[in-house]
Amino acid sequence: MKNLITILMCTFCLGGLMAQNADGPGRPVPQKTPELKALYAKERALKNAEDVAGLQANQKAIIAAWQAVDPIVAAEFQPIQITETEPFAPNAIQTRPDLAFNKNPEWMDDLELDAGFISGVDVDTALSGTIYVAAYENRVRYGLGNDDIRIYRSTNNGESFSLWGTASVGDDIKKMKMTLMDAGATKYLFTTYLSVGGALKNLRFNMAGGPLDSETINTGIKDFDIDVDYSYVDNSQLFAVYIKANNIIHSARSAVNSTGFGWGWEYNFGYAAKECAFA
Repeated sequence: MKNLITILMCTFCLGGLMAQNADGPGRPVPQKTPELKALYAKERALKNAEDVAGLQANQKAIIAAWQAVDPIVAAEFQPIQITETEPFAPNAIQTRPDLAFNKNPEWMDDLELDAGFISGVDVDTALSGTIYVAAYENRVRYGLGNDDIRIYRSTNNGESFSLWGTASVGDDIKKMKMTLMDAGATKYLFTTYLSVGGALKNLRFNMAGGPLDSETINTGIKDFDIDVDYSYVDNSQLFAVYIKANNIIHSARSAVNSTGFGWGWEYNFGYAAKECAFA
């Protein structure tokens, strides 16, 4: 058993070394020049200082420095180019704070949040303690109109829930994740979903009841996961990992001043996988 553990540990270590020195299938990562090392150190300092304008300028300098070393690496930091046209305009947020569900005595303290047909669900808790549950219902694949996204909220530790917001999309949803970006002055809730056709899309709800916006992050995607980075309180970023149609894992992030939109800095890990998770 001890020998088996040793072999496994060596395998993991080898995998780590390969991950640090591979960029795409079989391609070694070029070493950082002194200029690049200085720029990356400056990036950390700018992030600690919450200097968004300085960080953006520094990131452009990083791209230019990588361009001189290896254009393939430099291209990974450019914004993701999406040619797909949005096939729908998501409906505005709808709130129904008067809608609450009673406890079902048959199931003791369990609550029935939605009596419809739910195809997928995700849950998250705001920094304030408010609980949000997002669910979607597949309707496109059955010829019943657009897929529905319904978001429920509890402000009393899950004792009751109300329907907080809805969206109707013209895509056949395969998977959906919910992310809260609620550390700054303006707070957002995201429902990021993967369509059956491989489009990875972001719906951004203004938690104060403002407009609902939509953006396609990327296309040709098979699986994904997403989370929020609070390095900048008022300019938070979303980070995602996803598996493309060729089974290779990539990562990307939203722009520092775009509250979840403007995706770029796509990195090719060079490893194949069937599923991915990220935190």
